[in-house]
Amino acid sequence: MDYSYEQSTIPNIIAEVKKITREFAKRANVQDQNGTFPVENLADLKSSGLMSISLPNYYTDQNQPNLKVLSSIAEIMASGCLSTAMIWAMHIQQVEVLLQQEKNEFVFKLLSRLKEEQPLIASVTTEKEKGGHLLSSHSPLLSDGDDIFIDRNAPIVTGGEYADWFLITMKESIESSTNEVKLIFAERNQLKLNYVSEWKAMGMRSTGSVGMEIEGTIKKEQIMGASEQFKHLAVKAMIPIGHILWSSCWLGAAKGVFEGLIQVIRDPQNRARYNLKSDSLYEKIARIRLQLDTVSIYLNEMIKRYEISSDNQETIKLLEEPRFNIHINNLKVLASENLFNATNSMMEVAGLTYGFVNNDMVPLERVFRDIRSASLMYHNDRLLLVNGKMSLIDNHLLP
Repeated sequence: MDYSYEQSTIPNIIAEVKKITREFAKRANVQDQNGTFPVENLADLKSSGLMSISLPNYYTDQNQPNLKVLSSIAEIMASGCLSTAMIWAMHIQQVEVLLQQEKNEFVFKLLSRLKEEQPLIASVTTEKEKGGHLLSSHSPLLSDGDDIFIDRNAPIVTGGEYADWFLITMKESIESSTNEVKLIFAERNQLKLNYVSEWKAMGMRSTGSVGMEIEGTIKKEQIMGASEQFKHLAVKAMIPIGHILWSSCWLGAAKGVFEGLIQVIRDPQNRARYNLKSDSLYEKIARIRLQLDTVSIYLNEMIKRYEISSDNQETIKLLEEPRFNIHINNLKVLASENLFNATNSMMEVAGLTYGFVNNDMVPLERVFRDIRSASLMYHNDRLLLVNGKMSLIDNHLLP
């Protein structure tokens, strides 16, 4: 993506996102309680053109927002419904992967269709044998001439029942090692889909993250990144964009309930509940704000670093260096831990009525459950293990 850190002149897009987010917020409680996929929200995203918002200008008739704006969109959406924002963020992550492909006729048509059809793209990376480890696969591709056969089991596919397109990681062949991974593109009408498990979760109940068995036949042209290793594609696009947009979603949800909590505290009707002469109350609020701001500042710094590094072929090599990967992994760990702790502290301040109990004023109880998932989405332990090993190589920290 041709990013610029200068603020894009697209206030109409931000205004539209805020408008539909208000609708997301109205629906969120019922969707959460019923554990239903946000079909109406997805329809709003499609009708607003937000499924193709990150495409360059030559695919669309509008200015392309930079990564900072995409991050802001994710934050705003998440303040209304974290499940919907995460579905959108994962979709945009897949769009960026498509944009990184060599621009042949197939890819160009695909991206043009993306603008016209506004499909939802689901990512299929999990397997029973290895969980969510991105850079390996146990499911081999089988080929017969130009035909490629897919036989894939995935324990969790976010939005799998409603996705129009799929990007699927698979082992290159039966003889290949598990780290020889290929990314393939498939459309729903090319696949036989069997849903093998429901999504009955503590939080993020509306993401529709079902277990799936996937079978089908595609053409060779649908093997993505054929000219480069999947690891390079993951390191320069899938992983950093994922960590940035996921963290943006968690941050937006936490910011949203923080703003709601402050309104509750300032409400004259709650004077007996919250002592505005209490130094302890202000200290607790300040520490919550510190956690939110720490994540926000680190997030914006990583956005700038990613944009600078991905600007051209010379600097893009920086994305493969240990230091950048340590920092981008740290973003995910920092955001997931700090924002859950901040939400937990907000619940302590809010108390039973406006924190622990579902209420109409601030959805703190739902966001608390939702953000608890953050450290488990590609588990922090895996990232810390990698960072620990890379720190033995990149160990010069002083100026």
